Amino acid sequence: MKLALGAALLVTAISTPALADPPINVDGVYRCVHLCQPGYEGLRAFIGQSGTDVNLVGEAGNSATGFIEYPRRIWVDAWNEGAMISPDGTKIQFDKGTVWLREVPVIHGAVRIR
Repeated sequence: MKLALGAALLVTAISTPALADPPINVDGVYRCVHLCQPGYEGLRAFIGQSGTDVNLVGEAGNSATGFIEYPRRIWVDAWNEGAMISPDGTKIQFDKGTVWLREVPVIHGAVRIR
């Protein structure tokens, strides 16, 4: 009896898929801050995300599609390059060294409430 129950639990554990972490949200506007294409330092880059699919536009205007391979890694076929995403999603560092930082909107003219 114990052997049958143990075997049933083992089969259930093997056949039940592990719950995967949802992909991190990288949708937004970034700035190229390191090893940018020459002449394009500090310019904006964009990522649009739908599930694990991403559309990227680099600082020089070059566009490509890619996907999130696992929770914190992007792969871009057209650029033949991957990138790691920081845990908080504010920094993307490509395998060849380029770094994009997420732009944070600044709110001007704060209103004082009494």
